[in-house]
Amino acid sequence: MILASLTFSFVSPENWKDNYASAKTIKEWFRFRTQDFNDFIIEPSQVQSWLIGKGTLDLISSHLDLINVDLELATRLGGANMQQSKQNFLKIHRLLLNGIH
Repeated sequence: MILASLTFSFVSPENWKDNYASAKTIKEWFRFRTQDFNDFIIEPSQVQSWLIGKGTLDLISSHLDLINVDLELATRLGGANMQQSKQNFLKIHRLLLNGIH
């Protein structure tokens, strides 16, 4: 839940529920991975007003159901042997990095 807590540090739960929960979270990107990763980036307006002249904060909102994605990814990590498990581990854990590029 650390990711969700960080999200709620920058976006109110009401704003998250109304604007991001159904389609603009990292959970949705992991689920479909057909949309451009950049489509999920938000810039919390409250934070941006604090950062004027100092840069911006880009955020991809977490989701309270992200644990289900973790479980799905964990099942993909299984393999017939240690070498296969290592290859699966690298493939699965590079999904996020590959999405950013």
